[in-house]
Amino acid sequence: MDTTAETPNENEHVIAEIEVDLEGQTATTAEVTQPAHGDGVAAEGEEDSEAVIQFGDEEAPASGEEGQENAPQWVKDLRKQNRELTRKLREKEASEAVSRPTQAPAVPTLGPKPKLENFDYDEGKFDAAVGKWYADKAEVDAAAAKVNAEAEARERGNQERLAAYERGAKALRIKDFKELEATVVIELSPVQQGILLAGSDKPEVLVAALGKYPNKLRDLAKITDPVRFAFAAGKLEKELKVSTRNATKAAPEARVSSSAAAPAAGGGEKKLEQLRAEAEKTGDYSKVLSYKAQLKRAQQQR
Repeated sequence: MDTTAETPNENEHVIAEIEVDLEGQTATTAEVTQPAHGDGVAAEGEEDSEAVIQFGDEEAPASGEEGQENAPQWVKDLRKQNRELTRKLREKEASEAVSRPTQAPAVPTLGPKPKLENFDYDEGKFDAAVGKWYADKAEVDAAAAKVNAEAEARERGNQERLAAYERGAKALRIKDFKELEATVVIELSPVQQGILLAGSDKPEVLVAALGKYPNKLRDLAKITDPVRFAFAAGKLEKELKVSTRNATKAAPEARVSSSAAAPAAGGGEKKLEQLRAEAEKTGDYSKVLSYKAQLKRAQQQR
């Protein structure tokens, strides 16, 4: 006897039974798995610290982004492109300023090596001139070696200060530090940036603070005299206050899985509709019957 097909009345009866079984059906024998505290997942109550920087008791002003949200999209894009181009230009200028010496060192020059014919073939005068030329050459070589050593020392110092700055910036754990830094790079000239990096005790803190206080940053950028700029930056640095804000992370949601692979009510109804539509096209209700048996097993395990 063929059991793969049923009469229309029998099919409707099967579908009706499935719909009744689905009422109130939920996933059963569920297993709740809490994520482990490792692998970068914070446990409930774990605190994440972030530095809070301000000048004295003066609170940082609002970023002003709220007022710019109503601007047309093309205006926002143009502003973003302008900031990015300005930042890249400033970084290029700063790189070129670092690569060239601030003042050309005085290095003695060496003339051409004497020739015998220049002294009417007088060997005595020629020997004396050659001796002096070699002595001058030794002085020039020593001066050049000193200049190279000083340049290498400056480069090492710059790299060490830059590395210390980057480590300090990372330790601050300020989420928008890169944005604050970009604001400072746009406003300050390469010379002014170099003064902050070389003269500040903690330049990363001062940079973050200036990024949060645009008015103070603009006032500082107006000081073009390096000496006055250094004094003004030092005065601002003395006003800095750094505190730590702890944010307690919420516990991650538990993952729920079913050992019986039972579908939830909403998912079951959706799948039922899919199986019904397929069965109406093919006339094969075997998948519908199998799904009904699965639902019954899940219900029995509740």
